[in-house]
Amino acid sequence: MSEFIYDGIRSREKKILLQKVHDSILPGIQSRTTELPGRCGVIYQGYRLGVREIKIDIAFICSNRKELRMRIFEAAAWLDPGKGPRQLILPDIPDKAVNAVLSGTTEFERIAYVGMGTLTFLCPDPFFYAIDGQHYLFSDIERGQELILNNPGTYPETPVIILRNNDQSPENLCPNPGFEVDTSGWVFQATGASSGSLTRDTTEKFAGAASGRLQKNNTTSDIPRCYFTITGYQAGHEYSFRARVKSQVNNGLTVYAEEETTEWQYPQVSETMLSGTAGSWNELTGKVIPTDSGGTVYLFFEAREVQSYSSWIDEVELLTDEPNVVITPGLHLGDKTLIYNGNLYTDDELVLDLNRWTAKLNGNNVLSDIEGDFFELSPGDNSLVFLAEGGKAEIETTVYGRWL
Repeated sequence: MSEFIYDGIRSREKKILLQKVHDSILPGIQSRTTELPGRCGVIYQGYRLGVREIKIDIAFICSNRKELRMRIFEAAAWLDPGKGPRQLILPDIPDKAVNAVLSGTTEFERIAYVGMGTLTFLCPDPFFYAIDGQHYLFSDIERGQELILNNPGTYPETPVIILRNNDQSPENLCPNPGFEVDTSGWVFQATGASSGSLTRDTTEKFAGAASGRLQKNNTTSDIPRCYFTITGYQAGHEYSFRARVKSQVNNGLTVYAEEETTEWQYPQVSETMLSGTAGSWNELTGKVIPTDSGGTVYLFFEAREVQSYSSWIDEVELLTDEPNVVITPGLHLGDKTLIYNGNLYTDDELVLDLNRWTAKLNGNNVLSDIEGDFFELSPGDNSLVFLAEGGKAEIETTVYGRWL
């Protein structure tokens, strides 16, 4: 029994027999021409493809009119144009499909009366696509690497290309980075004749629900401080440090790492970092490089200014490894380049739809951050080059090919 498939359902499941398919070799062609005064003919300026129309002669397989009426109701729900274009597969090209929607010119009255007639499908996108596309997944791609994508069709294709940063975030060795619940994992110490406190503060925070507030009460040079410690680390390894800090006075916090070695030595194992301009959240970054794997590292936040004031600490990181950040990723093909003027952090996904000319980062429109030209994949092999200022990415796409 000859049949067609629409929206994943075979016509014979609806008791519909396909009798004949009427399909033009090409969709409608709209030529672009310009007339010049005093000159015969026109100047040909190319063409654009219009919609494709496919007509299918059908007959219902029914034993009586009551059954015919029931089958027509079922078919009407199946073919409902209100659902928009859906995949249509014809029997003579079962490995390809076209997106089609039932046209208003379909002979509904005749079909309902005699149980046969012609279904007219409109194809807004006139191309046929392979049903099973070629899936590509490239992992750990770095700047300058070449990606070969094959377009098996006879016409340029514009697939969806996804760029991801799916590297796992390094472990954060800070036991309580944001003081979200309490101050556990941190120690307050009043050195010398200083006084003060470390408390959880929900009124001042950089992110989340709270921050840690280091209060200095004394107006002398004696230093109150807070800290957390780490052990079991690797000597000579670089641990990336970052924190958000705010103080009521300029450079109200002094931050550094000190190591207590197994020989009771106390070297400073990071640079000294200052909290910066008063009244604003500032970011501190640095490296901690321990010297003795059997020792203990202290991350100190000290209030050294000679006055009474408050400082806040939030979003503290001491990472086991450098996090992977894909910096300004892009793709180059031939004479066209497409670049995202932003970065991909852990679990970020950038979706480039080359057909619709859209760019979304984690579902949000970032087209304003895209620079360059959307490109097409020509028939045959296409050599794309991955561009980035740094980091490694995963790139995924499926190429179906397009045929007229």
